[in-house]
Amino acid sequence: MDTPQPLDPSWSMARVERCYKQIWGTASRVAARDVPCVLDLGFSRTESRARFAELTRDAGLSARLHFVAVPAEERWRRVEARNAKKRRDVSAEIRRYARNVRFCRRHLGTAYHHRNVEV
Repeated sequence: MDTPQPLDPSWSMARVERCYKQIWGTASRVAARDVPCVLDLGFSRTESRARFAELTRDAGLSARLHFVAVPAEERWRRVEARNAKKRRDVSAEIRRYARNVRFCRRHLGTAYHHRNVEV
């Protein structure tokens, strides 16, 4: 894996950006063939939601945002259940660490919140 050690936040955010571009490229080509697409990207930042809404408008597509409001304890119960399955196609375990929340708040700003947003 190409992850720098120790983890560099700027590397992480650049990687997320590259992934978003690749995902949008694929989704826009599929949508151009009249196939509905669902992007489950988290979109915890207002800017990310606005950007993808603009991309869809510019492509002549429609977009709907769905906010999933699930209590934190239920979300962690689901994560822990998924981690317990030890699936082969998942290379990382998600764990609770206060430093992860601090990382997100520092790099995502005050727009960070604990809800997933799906487009």
